[in-house]
Amino acid sequence: MHPPPPSQGPPSEGRDWRGQAMEETMLWTITELMHLTRHELCDLVGRLSNRLPDLEAGSIERSNALTSLDNIRRVMVLRDLHP
Repeated sequence: MHPPPPSQGPPSEGRDWRGQAMEETMLWTITELMHLTRHELCDLVGRLSNRLPDLEAGSIERSNALTSLDNIRRVMVLRDLHP
């Protein structure tokens, strides 16, 4: 999967670059994250971090959010990006 061409503009609020609602795509893979810009990665970190307090401890959603945050950090290191 690849992000949409720049001519399509940014995704609507609360949706990822695939057009899916954030809640439906809580687990972000390294492959998916490699397609995002530094700004998009930082924005995603903020959205996931803000949602963490609302997620029940031990839930799949919380585990997915934490894994996604870890994957974002890995991508930023791989691409030599700094927050």
